[in-house]
Amino acid sequence: MGKENCKNLYQRYQELKEKTKLKIHRLDDEDVKAVEPHNISSQELQDLEDLEKTKAALEDCLEFLNDEDLIELSDDDDIGKKAQEILMKRSGR
Repeated sequence: MGKENCKNLYQRYQELKEKTKLKIHRLDDEDVKAVEPHNISSQELQDLEDLEKTKAALEDCLEFLNDEDLIELSDDDDIGKKAQEILMKRSGR
């Protein structure tokens, strides 16, 4: 995968992360027992699935991203550790 494709994936990740952040926080704040499955729209579920797929694809091209992007990704539960490892390698640690 080329550098340009990776930058596009990163942009898509950022868009989906922002789009889904409100949904995730809403669910975290509510009593989970009170949340019924139909409270999440099929579009919201699709966005969450797209985010997971984008993260999986992005993991394969983290080396192409700049340090600032990697720092942004470093707090992600799924790909953060790999982003941190790349940053450490680049810093010579």
